[in-house]
Amino acid sequence: MFELYLILVISLLLLICYFITNSLYMLYSQAYILQKLFKLNNKYKLPKDDILNLAKVYIKRKQWLYCTTMLEFYIDQTQSNQHIAEYYNYLGLCYQYIKLYEIAKSYYLKAYNKEPSIKYIIKNLANIYKICGDKENFNKLKNKY
Repeated sequence: MFELYLILVISLLLLICYFITNSLYMLYSQAYILQKLFKLNNKYKLPKDDILNLAKVYIKRKQWLYCTTMLEFYIDQTQSNQHIAEYYNYLGLCYQYIKLYEIAKSYYLKAYNKEPSIKYIIKNLANIYKICGDKENFNKLKNKY
């Protein structure tokens, strides 16, 4: 009976350790991204990957205003349709997380119009159509991804 108790306690502690380790890893990776960006001299000309990583950090921390203003700023700074589409996609994600589905749908549509071949943009647009109850457009896009 005592062995069963020990196995149960150890299993519970292992599960708790896993969740704590996972949270610490996420905090460390976010801090690493932010530290790397703060060391840059020209913060107005960040590479696309750094902008998207910073957007992910803001989304995970639920700092929607920072995320949306940063992405809107960099949309005006870039010329590449693929980069603009990815920024619009992340803007759609921000608005989807705060349950502003119509605004999210408009950003997903902008992303889709810029780059209709990117699969995750199609998937996000189909998902927002499903959430909004637009089954006709959902079924059209469902076949594309």
